[in-house]
Amino acid sequence: MFVFVFLNFFVIFSHILTLVMYFGCFGSDFTHSVTGDWLCHQGLAFAQPMAWLCLLLTFIYADVAWAASADLGCEASRDSKAVNMLQKAAVPAVPAVQAVVDLKQVMWLSSVSLASACTSREAYLEQYEVALLSWKETNNSAFDPHLLVHLPANVTDSLPKSIQMRLDRFKHMGVHVVFHSLSFMDALKKNLHDMRPTDDLDADCVAASFLRLELPKTISQRKLLRPHHNQDYVLWTDCDIMWWRTVSMSEFLSNVPTHKFSLAFSGQALKEHSPVNAGVMLMDLKNYQQDMPKLLASITTTEHKPGLDQAVVYRFYEEHPGLSGWSVIWNYRMFWNGREAVAIVHYWGLKPSAGLDCWIHRRSLVGCPPIEKGLIPDDRRLQFQKQALDIAMREDHKLIFMKKALQRYKKYSLAAKEDALGK
Repeated sequence: MFVFVFLNFFVIFSHILTLVMYFGCFGSDFTHSVTGDWLCHQGLAFAQPMAWLCLLLTFIYADVAWAASADLGCEASRDSKAVNMLQKAAVPAVPAVQAVVDLKQVMWLSSVSLASACTSREAYLEQYEVALLSWKETNNSAFDPHLLVHLPANVTDSLPKSIQMRLDRFKHMGVHVVFHSLSFMDALKKNLHDMRPTDDLDADCVAASFLRLELPKTISQRKLLRPHHNQDYVLWTDCDIMWWRTVSMSEFLSNVPTHKFSLAFSGQALKEHSPVNAGVMLMDLKNYQQDMPKLLASITTTEHKPGLDQAVVYRFYEEHPGLSGWSVIWNYRMFWNGREAVAIVHYWGLKPSAGLDCWIHRRSLVGCPPIEKGLIPDDRRLQFQKQALDIAMREDHKLIFMKKALQRYKKYSLAAKEDALGK
């Protein structure tokens, strides 16, 4: 830049000097002498060529400088594009809509009956704590846990200290604990024997399982649905589940059936089964709310075949549209091979127990204690469990996935027991 200014200055100076000397020399008496004439001619001979030379150098410098600046500009442009590409690769652009979606949470609801007659209530609470610990460890913050606690409507006694302390731990972990009595208890008590004639069940102890049938009503009455929740869908799970990995909100929504539905769940023993097991269930709140009055009325207005809440759902949707299948990754069995992108493991049929550990060691039920079964009817326990064990041996004869699932369960179960003891 300095050279360019200097050359321009010298061009102007040389031309001015030439003009001054020209008019000074030829318009004055000084040139009439020999010395003056010689000096004028020598000055002009020097000034004029220098002026033209500097002008030429100025043009040459300007051209070189322009070319250099152009090259630098191209390099800067290429560098800028390269930086932009690196920035895009390092920080993927997140559309604004996607960012809003990921800020939402899905309500994750479960339930438990804590009536004094329920001898398994501590076991169900421990299973739910395992579910919570797995939810926490896998960082599934896209799902907001709610535990619906059924108590008989006329109960005034306080809960045992051990149970109250466990519920307090749940709250500390971020669970919304909601005490709620099933609204159709009278109808359930009246028809329970017809639903399960082979078992002597207490209506208050199975009421928690039926709470899933009136979720829209409970959510509305208790004002559980908040602005930060997804307003369309809720996730229901039984207590005996375990989160296997992190699931984002976008992944969850991408797995929602694209057609109209009210409830969606998967099969039971086989992956390819039609929807039968509602232990992990997706609910479209608005659609199911329209079906709910007729479905609940069917408990008292239809002839009952054996089966509890899931049987009520299945039979209702045999005659009405609204039931959809759902990917098995949300309701996975530990007696399968684990080759899918498992999201939730549901301990249906085979519960973690001494009986199952014995079978894994012996590969036989002979001489082993019974494997825990949950609410499976007593007269069908062996049939279901034998089917599950046969599937395990057929799909994964080394039982790799089952052992891994049990290992995780025992880790969480031990942590839950230590928390209960205050360790």
